[in-house]
Amino acid sequence: MKRFSSLSIIRWVGPILAILLFANCTKEEIASQQLSSEATGSAQVLSQTRTGNLFLKQSEYSWKNPQTSLLAGDDNLFLFSEKLNNNFRAFMVIQDFRFEIPQTATITNVIVVTRRFKKGRGLVKDCYVHLTKDNEFDGWFPYGVQMAKSELWKTTESEVVFSQSGSGNNGLDYRTCLCSANQQYQWTPVLINGARFGVYLLSNFPDGGSAEVYYDQIKITVEYSMP
Repeated sequence: MKRFSSLSIIRWVGPILAILLFANCTKEEIASQQLSSEATGSAQVLSQTRTGNLFLKQSEYSWKNPQTSLLAGDDNLFLFSEKLNNNFRAFMVIQDFRFEIPQTATITNVIVVTRRFKKGRGLVKDCYVHLTKDNEFDGWFPYGVQMAKSELWKTTESEVVFSQSGSGNNGLDYRTCLCSANQQYQWTPVLINGARFGVYLLSNFPDGGSAEVYYDQIKITVEYSMP
């Protein structure tokens, strides 16, 4: 009977060990992938986008074409102010967005998209831009974080995006409209679905020159996760 040499045994055992190790690693990799999939797949991320149905005039001057239907799309039908200077601020509230966020959802982001521009020599800047929620005493008050941009308004129509996370620590104090590091906020489906949920837009004219502000579109997208 022919005996196998030590070298022959090593030649046979080596490939067998490699196959066994590969199979074991593959099982661990599959198990790891399954755990990762379970972890990342435990929450479903969804979103809803709406336009407002209620225009609140918050000023002593007039707005032209205040119908909220004009804010529904990029259609060159504008909501615009009369000519204003630094004695005034252009402000308004758009509400009643009619969201239908499920009650078990967790709000992750709120995004406001506007299309806007200004006419006239005067400079125009954001003063306050924030979201609103229901207030049983006077109808609504600001909630969340301040979202105003620092740059000047353009003279050509452009899209401007404001956003905030679904919760945080740098929330607005509704009494002063100023952010406070200790002011926590948490958007919930109840707040988002409420008729007083909306956006407050306030612009000013820092150089004293006169100008008109124009809006072509205001919409809100709410992103949320489901368990």
